[in-house]
Amino acid sequence: MPQAKKPAARPSRPPAVFREPTALRRVSRSLDAAQDALAELRKDTGRDLSEGTRELYKDLRTFLSSARRDTGRLAKALQRDFTQAQKRLGAPGSATRPARASAPSRARGGRSGTAERQPRRARTPARAGATAPTPARAAAPGRSATRPAGAAKAAILEALAGGQAMTATQVAAATGLTRGTVSTTLTRLTRAGQITKAQRGYQLRRSQ
Repeated sequence: MPQAKKPAARPSRPPAVFREPTALRRVSRSLDAAQDALAELRKDTGRDLSEGTRELYKDLRTFLSSARRDTGRLAKALQRDFTQAQKRLGAPGSATRPARASAPSRARGGRSGTAERQPRRARTPARAGATAPTPARAAAPGRSATRPAGAAKAAILEALAGGQAMTATQVAAATGLTRGTVSTTLTRLTRAGQITKAQRGYQLRRSQ
């Protein structure tokens, strides 16, 4: 049986070499040209210059020298950052991704492993067609439950027995009945002639 061929080893890539950015090289060349031009300008103007002109020349020369020096520092800083990045990439374990956690093994001959991974399903809610029982409405605070017509009538007449005219709201507050029940009963009593409408509210009919 022929032996299996071993896979050929991949050739290692050569380490990357830092290259100064093109834009930075253009800046450096421009500053060099500016320094040379300033030196030629100094020669052309001669020495018969005022003190103010000489000071401006010195300031410009200092500015160009400082800019040229900072350009060199920037190039070295970029090279240093590039070297550190290469070291981080070449560090052991930096290029390899962490292995994924292995899936839990399934139990043989049963569904125990699946049952552990999957939560139990919630019970099916009641069918949409089924209506839940509507809770009984609580009586409004300060008011009693609906009274029979006779009881409401007697309560209203008792409240008006004081002789003063009362509005439907005042009667409802005095009897504990609802505003609707009071209004309906007052209308019936008025039609029956037991009470009369006053200037403001209702009152018992006075006996003649």
